Amino acid sequence: EGSTFNYTIPVEGNLDSLFIFPQLDPVTLEIGLFLDSKLYEHFQREFTGDPEQHLVDFSLALINNVHVLYQQSSMTPNLDIVIVRFELWKKQPVVFSFFI
Repeated sequence: EGSTFNYTIPVEGNLDSLFIFPQLDPVTLEIGLFLDSKLYEHFQREFTGDPEQHLVDFSLALINNVHVLYQQSSMTPNLDIVIVRFELWKKQPVVFSFFI
């Protein structure tokens, strides 16, 4: 006959325990947003009045829409998006000029 064990798993060992899976909500995603010269040139053609402002507004609106999506209660974990670096290249940096 096999051995029987008489013990219970402590609450801390349950899979839904914060000890096993700590509360990760919200998760912060830090991003660098780099807008290259080709995108800037496109906005210059489309928006003759202040293309730089239109491009900045468009880029921030895009990131904001993704941020709002991850704030929905049905999405877990919640995601906070923080832009830690923002660069708009009106002229392509020399080191990247060979890639476009």
